Amino acid sequence: MLLFFGDGINFVRPHEGVRKWQGRCRFGDFELDVTAYELRRLGRLVRIERIPMELLILLLERRGDLVSREEIVERLWGKQTFVDAETGVNSVMRKVRQALKDSTARPVFIQTISGKGYRFLAPLLRLMRSQRLAAAAISS
Repeated sequence: MLLFFGDGINFVRPHEGVRKWQGRCRFGDFELDVTAYELRRLGRLVRIERIPMELLILLLERRGDLVSREEIVERLWGKQTFVDAETGVNSVMRKVRQALKDSTARPVFIQTISGKGYRFLAPLLRLMRSQRLAAAAISS
């Protein structure tokens, strides 16, 4: 059984500290396994670095909501870290978009809210444990 994911049920907001959301979800041709820390497209592993992966997970946790640039900086680097926020966020977002093959001109997954932040647009399906077990058995 597939369930739409959202409404903050299985995770905490980034400003609350620790990410609690675990498991797998699907969007478009992609499947993200947070527990295994893997992103796949049509079953093939997509290379994505740690910080872009964390940004993707944040956007998925907050699907449909505006995620401010300040929240992104706090989640990725923490309050006490000094980074060039503009350059850092832009660079990481570019890597996420490259991994998803998404476009700024015609976004399918990530919408830019100019001067504010970003929003994950695509429908997100969360896989139940039984589906993960069935998928693992099929791929073995």
